[in-house]
Amino acid sequence: MGPFATVGPATRIGSHVVVRGGACVSHDCNVADFVFVGTNAVVCGYSSVGDGGYIAPSATIRDGCSIGRFATVG
Repeated sequence: MGPFATVGPATRIGSHVVVRGGACVSHDCNVADFVFVGTNAVVCGYSSVGDGGYIAPSATIRDGCSIGRFATVG
């Protein structure tokens, strides 16, 4: 977890996940293992990111989206 990173309530964070500074993983999300969430990225509520997912800096994942395993967004 980087400085000023936030994780909302009822969110599951897997093993070996990196959430960089200023990033936000909102409420009721599911972040699987080995995921990278870049600086200032936002994962909105009820979304999920599969194993090995890469969310680039400043990317935004909308409410309820599902990002597949080893996918890159941004």
